[in-house]
Amino acid sequence: HRDLHSFPTRRSSDLKEIIFDPSTTISETSDNPRSENDIVILKNGDQLSGAISTSSYNLRTSYGQLTFDKKNISEIDFEGGGLNVDIVKLKDGDKMSGVINNQKISIHLTSGNELQLSKDKIQSIIFKK
Repeated sequence: HRDLHSFPTRRSSDLKEIIFDPSTTISETSDNPRSENDIVILKNGDQLSGAISTSSYNLRTSYGQLTFDKKNISEIDFEGGGLNVDIVKLKDGDKMSGVINNQKISIHLTSGNELQLSKDKIQSIIFKK
């Protein structure tokens, strides 16, 4: 057993001052400017950041044809392959599957370039704007 009196004592002058400023905010966008941009993930693993220019998406489901404005969509997953099923996730939490009829998706890249991508090259789109 150690005697409590054998521990070294610290004077307040030995301690470093830590300043906390509550007006300072930490934001996801301050460290990652891509977080405010739409993101396209390609099947080859590449990621493109910018603003999706395609404004609406047509989904053919087993129960009918649906059209969605991009502002209501949070994500589209293009399953592709033999499944031939795409999944649309809406910002309100709804999720539907079917086939997206849009064959080309346009994105205005943060670099300033406009790019048209073939649907079959895209794995998913994450809509931030």
